[in-house]
Amino acid sequence: MKNIRLISVILFGMFIVMLLISAETISYIQPDNVTGAVKDTGAINVIAAYYLGYRLFDTLFEILVFTVAVQGVVHLLGHMPTLEQHKPMREKAIIIYTDLIFGASLITGMYIAVAGHISAGGGFVGGIVGATGAVLVFLTMPMEDIEKEFNHTYMAIWEMCILATIFALVLLPIFIGMYPMKNFLPLGTPGHIVSGGIIPIVDTLIGIKVLIGAVTIAQTFIKHRGVF
Repeated sequence: MKNIRLISVILFGMFIVMLLISAETISYIQPDNVTGAVKDTGAINVIAAYYLGYRLFDTLFEILVFTVAVQGVVHLLGHMPTLEQHKPMREKAIIIYTDLIFGASLITGMYIAVAGHISAGGGFVGGIVGATGAVLVFLTMPMEDIEKEFNHTYMAIWEMCILATIFALVLLPIFIGMYPMKNFLPLGTPGHIVSGGIIPIVDTLIGIKVLIGAVTIAQTFIKHRGVF
């Protein structure tokens, strides 16, 4: 069923690419009370302008809290006995549907994260949406297949690398004569997908990190607590 998941990712990926191309310039209302935020950050989603701009310091600690929560779940449940047998749902129709949903949720989640500065969304919600498909796929896979395809060690390495990259982007301005957490990239034209400086980059990294963390939590719970 890997082929169905791959085809699903490709098809929904093509759809999102066409959506981004057709929406290169997005019209938006710019009330007086958000004019400053748009001008300062280049993000027309004022929520993204605040939590990845003015309040980026707070967001960094939210990321750290999520990281600690994931590691806490893995550590706590890791000391509990594993289930003797994880009983997945093996009906062919359910397997096909979950594989299709996997692609849809993964690509949709990444779109929500990447375009969080020009529309409703962002990295946190995008990561959870993206992880939903993987969790559904877990319901139809034997535990050994889950651990093989979603290797916990590799995911932990990727998660830590993404965390380090986020902090590197935040601290990089110090080495080019700016203060830390400064949005040092060109802001672009508000409403375009390529705008907002580092905001869409950080949002995307947060989305991937949250996706990996949510998948890790789900995998750990299934391994030690079961599905039903």
